[in-house]
Amino acid sequence: MGVLDLGCGRYCTDASFLADNGFTVFACDRVPPQATGTAVHAFVSDITEPLPVRTGTIDTALASLSSLYFSWDTARK
Repeated sequence: MGVLDLGCGRYCTDASFLADNGFTVFACDRVPPQATGTAVHAFVSDITEPLPVRTGTIDTALASLSSLYFSWDTARK
C-alpha cells in the first residue's frame, strides 16, 4: 500500500514507522527529509503545488498537523 506523508518533517518519524511496518511511503516536506525506512521515498516539495508522484502509486495520505499551517483558502484547493 502506498502512503503519502505530506509535511513529513526533517526526520520522517511517521513515514519511517509506516515503512518499518510494511508500507511503501512517499514523504515530502519543505526541508530535506532524512528518512530511515528503506521503503521511504523522501523528497523536497511545496505541498501546495502538484507533487512528483506517479498516478496510481498512492492509496492514502497523511498530513499530521501540516494542514494547520495553511489558510482555509489554501487548504481547500
